[in-house]
Amino acid sequence: MGNPVEGERDSAPSRTPFRQATKTVRLPTGIGVHLQTGMLFGITTEPCSASERNRCSPSPEYPSKVTSTTVLEWKALQDRKVDRIQQVANAWTEPMTTDALRAFVEQSIWTFAKTMPKNAHEYTLRKKAKDEALFERVVMHIRARGYRKNFNGRGYLYFDLDGWQYWTMGSPLSATILINRATLP
Repeated sequence: MGNPVEGERDSAPSRTPFRQATKTVRLPTGIGVHLQTGMLFGITTEPCSASERNRCSPSPEYPSKVTSTTVLEWKALQDRKVDRIQQVANAWTEPMTTDALRAFVEQSIWTFAKTMPKNAHEYTLRKKAKDEALFERVVMHIRARGYRKNFNGRGYLYFDLDGWQYWTMGSPLSATILINRATLP
């Protein structure tokens, strides 16, 4: 073994740091890579292959051609997902008092979302919450007691309190990292 021969590369692993910001890269249809801080990469593929060896019928969620009917089916699927999120939240959540919700809002650190200036809103992060259990209770309260409203063709559950509307992005509770808020129109 010993020292590497002159001109040869040392076999030590690279120490390249992870990216500091999320970046989405466009690839051919059906393949997507989404890089996030602390994650090397993730790949999303279609549920079937065009090759003869791996032939299968595509799921209705991943049509090979997008038509106006397909878009309507996707929207209906999204609506069913929002309905299911609300059903689960209703089953497992004790209602919070208005005072408890106000206390959470008051103790939270709210940051203006500067990446979306045309949709002025603020957010608070789970990792900055003083009480993570309370953060989760508020998320479940929004989902259980909120109302559905569409934004850019996608349904979200909103909850109104003291002139503000609150919402999450609809991820599973364990993956929910923020709560958004905007002033009521």
